[in-house]
This record gives sequence, structure tokens and C-alpha cells, in this order.
Amino acid sequence: MEMRRRILLMSLGSRGDMEPFLALGEELSQKGHTVAFCFPEQFERIALEVSPHFYAQDPGFYDLINKPEVRKILGQVGSVWSRMRAGLALSKEIKPLQEKLIYDQEAAVEKFQPDEIVFHIKCIYPVFWSIKTRGKVKILSPMPCMLDVVKHEPHIGFGNPGPIFWNLLTYKLALWGVVTKSVLGYGESFIKKRNLKINAKRLREFYQNDVLVEYPISSQLFTRPVYWPQRAEISDFRERNKQQHYEADKPLLNFLNKHPRPVFISFGSMVNAHPKQIGLDIVAVAQKHRVPIIINTSWGGIELPDGENRFYTFRLGYSL
Repeated sequence: MEMRRRILLMSLGSRGDMEPFLALGEELSQKGHTVAFCFPEQFERIALEVSPHFYAQDPGFYDLINKPEVRKILGQVGSVWSRMRAGLALSKEIKPLQEKLIYDQEAAVEKFQPDEIVFHIKCIYPVFWSIKTRGKVKILSPMPCMLDVVKHEPHIGFGNPGPIFWNLLTYKLALWGVVTKSVLGYGESFIKKRNLKINAKRLREFYQNDVLVEYPISSQLFTRPVYWPQRAEISDFRERNKQQHYEADKPLLNFLNKHPRPVFISFGSMVNAHPKQIGLDIVAVAQKHRVPIIINTSWGGIELPDGENRFYTFRLGYSL
């Protein structure tokens, strides 16, 4: 029988960055483990649907990623170099916020006293905690091409695939950015204040060798590369039971009664460079094949033309 553990799940980002952690938390709770969440303050309500243990991070990070210039970076709008310039320009605004988040994350660990931390790669404190205490940590990455190399694809922040040498180089550049700009840059004052013995070499070893990485992705969509290190695993997609906390409104129920098998279309919190064209393409396909569809317009991945309601009569706005 598996020993029951105290597991802290920690994430930053939009709701799409929270859901894999919520689904894992629900699964772990059902197995008898004690689960806690450390999310931005805006996600307290949905976290409490899964566990009574919640520790808030500063709400400023979520507000920041809603800014147009940040959404362009996330949606890979513009060239790689323009996104890098925009990212550097934002670094002055991000640094004091990230410093605050590190202390929020530390406070959550101190209060909950976990046996294990499962965290999003954007979270910094679990790295310090693991190196200092040798505590068990795991990165939960809802998409590949983030940490472990995929030879035929570049790192997710670098756009379209190129030659293999370029694809491989993008992962080195991304790791350099994580280590020097993120962990050492944002964590500089914390490292000094806590007198931690951490440098760039140790951090590279941590990300490349020490930390476990779980990708909750369907193997039908992404096959695990044979050259991946043993510490990286694909666990398959999870979805928590949301029906117990949701009641559909009347327009949606009427639509589903009339069209019991619609196609649901959403890009979640992803942003793309051509939301209007994407919307037009979706409408054109629905019209051609006379398919009833429900569209989640979300953060801007899809923009629908005004007055088009013949083939879709219900829109889901993205909300917390």
C-alpha cells in the first residue's frame, strides 16, 4: 500500500496552467494523500473545490499576463527577436513581482510542510527548497518542448521548427534564460538573504538531471521520444470532475437539447496572431458541413464576426 503523503501543488499563469494541477490534486486526494494548492489569489475558489488547503500567491502575476504586450509574447505574435525585446522590457516590472512570489511560495511550504512539491516551471522557490533540503519535487508540464529536448521541434518559445541544430540550440537558450534571468535574476535577493549556496552550474544540474518531469499529455497526440532521460515521463491527460460544481444555464441547455452532439472549440488561454481569421475559418467549416458548434472565445485565440449566429448560438466567455 502506498504511503500517504502531504503534497503541495504550485502553479502560476492562467486557468489553463491551474487545471492540470487541480486534476492531479483530485486524483491524489482520492488515493488518500493530503493535498494543498499554492496558486495566484484569483484561483482560490476553484482550488477549494478540490482541497480545503489553499495558499495564495500575489494576484499581480495574473494581472500582468493579461497585458497586451505579454499576450503577444505568449501567443508568439511577431518575430522571436521582437518577443525577446518585449520580454526584456517587461523584466523591470516582473522582477519585484517575482521576488514577492518567491516569498509567497516559501510561506506556503513553511505552513503546509509538504513531503513533496509538484510545481509549474515558472515557480522558483521549489527549486531552492529541493536543493537546500533534498526534498522531492516534480515539474508538471502540460505541454512538451519546455524542458526536455524534442529534436524536430524547437522550444515552445521559439516559433516554427527549423534545422535540428537550431531546435537543439533553442532549448539551451531557454535553459540559460530560466537559470540566469529567472531563478538567479529574480531570486538574487532571496538567495543572499537565506544564505543559499546556489549558482548557475548547480541549477543547470538540477533542471537537467535532478528534477522529475511529468507531462500529462495523451500519448496519441505526442509520443515519448526514445532519447528522453528516464526522469521524464508521459502520464496521459487528466480531467477533474467539474460537473459537481457546475450548473449549466438555460440558453446552453436549450442549445444542447436541440443539438445533443455539438463540436466544442477552444484554444483555452492561448493567444494567436490571427484570431479574426481563425474565427472566420471555423464559421466557414461549420457552415460547409452544417455542424453545430460551441465556441469558447477565451483570451483572444478566436474572434467571432458580429451577427453570425446561424451555426453557433452559444458562446462561452472565459472566466475564473
